[in-house]
Parts: sequence; structure tokens; C-alpha cells
Amino acid sequence: MKTKAPKGMEDDFKQEVFLVFCSLSNERLFELHEKGNLIGYAISTIKNIGNDLRIFNKHYFEKDTDEYVRHLERQEIDFDFTPASAAEKYLEEKSRSSKVDKHDYLIFKKYIELRSCKDVADFFRIPKYHAINTVKKIKKELQDVIKSAN
Repeated sequence: MKTKAPKGMEDDFKQEVFLVFCSLSNERLFELHEKGNLIGYAISTIKNIGNDLRIFNKHYFEKDTDEYVRHLERQEIDFDFTPASAAEKYLEEKSRSSKVDKHDYLIFKKYIELRSCKDVADFFRIPKYHAINTVKKIKKELQDVIKSAN
């Protein structure tokens, strides 16, 4: 990624400063002028705009995405899905096993959907601690399955 200073940057800074001054009340502008701080305020505004990375990046930072895309095209990405497949297979077996395993499977699937043990407990009308313990147990089992798949 490159930082480029496009043509007209000075004009953009002037416009930004002008917008800041337009947002000030008339009283504040007259106060700055009477105290002789108008130029100092303008300079500090320019300095703040230059230092504010959000404003700087928004206006003056151009991403060199073409170079990034070329880099990705040169890479040969070979992702191993074996651990994920093993985890899915394990969960599928759990859904077909005993009533206890099926119960755990259903709680875990609902947890994946709702992302909250409290919501799972409310959905199934079970104690929250039971949902938490079941999710922890299944997560631990899945970690073991994934480790053994590697």
C-alpha cells in the first residue's frame, strides 16, 4: 500500500479548514479575531487535520489493491479441511447416537445458532449452567477431535 499526495491537496486542506471555520459560531470567530488567535487557530486546525489519521486516510490514502490481488494470484493456497471435516463428522455421529449425545448435539447446534448459553437455556427451558456445561463439554471434545485429525 502506498501513500500518495494527489494534486490539489493544498486546496483540500483549505476546504477542510474552511469547513471547520464554518462550523464555529460567529461569537467564537470574533473572539478568536479580537484576541489575535485566528491564524494560530487555523494553523492548529491544519495540524490536527494532518495528524488525524481518519481524515488523512479518508482523503489521501489510496490502497494499491492491484498489487495485493497480483500477490494473491501468485500464491498457491492449499487449505487442509481435514480437521473441520473430522469435527463435522463427529457432530453428525453425536446426532445419531444415544439420547444423551443427541441432547448434547441439539444444545450445541442451538448454541452455534444463538451464540449465547443464556438464550439456549431460555429456548429449551433448561438451567443456564446445564447449557454452559454442555457447550464446554462439546467444545473440549471437538478440540480433541481436531487435534487428533492433524
